[in-house]
Amino acid sequence: MGGTPSPQIINDILFVPTGLGDIAAFDPETGAFLWKRWAGINTAIRSTPAYTGGKLYFGRWDGMVMGLDITTHQFTYMVYLDTELSASPSVDGDQLFIGGHDSIFRSLSLSS
Repeated sequence: MGGTPSPQIINDILFVPTGLGDIAAFDPETGAFLWKRWAGINTAIRSTPAYTGGKLYFGRWDGMVMGLDITTHQFTYMVYLDTELSASPSVDGDQLFIGGHDSIFRSLSLSS
């Protein structure tokens, strides 16, 4: 069915992916809500994002891989894969690695 994302603290901000398609940011000490960014469709984010270069990278259940700049709160990377995604991505250098429900493991370039 899919994974359950884990929250993570990056640069003193707690990031929480949601089942409603948001990435929400909180103050980890007070729990105060800071901001959230909707990933553009009512589909769950079922993976824990990977972080590199100031961006969170994650896959949506509908097959979209997205990169969210945590400073500007803007999506700076979007690639559609024709498969459902629930595996957590990993990043090495300028490559993002993610597996899909079609049992194919992919390597995507993060460089423009």
